[in-house]
Amino acid sequence: MYTLNKILVCLDLTRMDEYVVKYAGLVASTMKSEVYFFHVNDQTDLPHSVSKKYPELSGPVDENLTDSMEKTVAQYFPAYKEYGSQFISREGSPSQKILEWSEIEQMDLIIMGNKSELKGKGVNPKKIANISHCSILFVPEGLRMSLGNLFVPIDFSLRSKTGVDQVLAINENCRAKITLQHVFFVPQGYHYTGKTYEEFAIIMRENAKKDYKKFMRRNNFDPKEFQDIYTFDDDDAPADKIYLEALNHDADLIILPSRGPPPKQLLYCLGSVALELLKYRQKIPYMIIKDKSENMSFFQALMKV
Repeated sequence: MYTLNKILVCLDLTRMDEYVVKYAGLVASTMKSEVYFFHVNDQTDLPHSVSKKYPELSGPVDENLTDSMEKTVAQYFPAYKEYGSQFISREGSPSQKILEWSEIEQMDLIIMGNKSELKGKGVNPKKIANISHCSILFVPEGLRMSLGNLFVPIDFSLRSKTGVDQVLAINENCRAKITLQHVFFVPQGYHYTGKTYEEFAIIMRENAKKDYKKFMRRNNFDPKEFQDIYTFDDDDAPADKIYLEALNHDADLIILPSRGPPPKQLLYCLGSVALELLKYRQKIPYMIIKDKSENMSFFQALMKV
């Protein structure tokens, strides 16, 4: 699950493609991945009266779209031919087609833009993040093209191990600095212990440091490969603590495992930290890690509904 052999890069033929293609090139060259560039011509909201009068608007996809994609990719990722690249154009609902194609071709990663200022309808990132069977990487506007500083929030669970394993797989080829962040909080009822809020916050921080050492030993991780930081969550909003710490540590990529396994994942993700992070119009690329084998059967069932 930690290899990124096949990457689906979603393009919408807007200025956003510049950032998406550049970053896809960075990831593909780092991981030696095969790359598929994918565009969906969305005609699903075309009024029936218009499509009837102008049938050519909903006819076969024009080869010019593929040519346009290839020109963009050649400009911002000149070495694309070295990575077995293919260009695919389809018609229909962008979210639906992206999800279907990623399943058909057994993709390991979907890369797509996360717009803030640029125009364009784009694709609903929450839908893709919720339903996709594979990992997703969201590329913001104006990002820095680097993988030198990787940032991974952890809670010492099995899914945290997944995140660390993924970042280590990436780091085999880029030798980045890796920061592991744990967000801790003061539990309700702390006052029954006779401690103040501030005193119990110190207790929780020290306990987190002990749990971190256990997490390292349990999973045979070398602590020397990581920087560990501990962030206090005083308002039950861990997502903003993750984002602000990533900014403060000059992170190039945030990597966060999704909460699973299905079918609970779909129900949980709508309010999860993973999706909360998408609300920030950040300048840091953000990768949600998913276990393909764990998600596939649920994804296939869902797509038939």
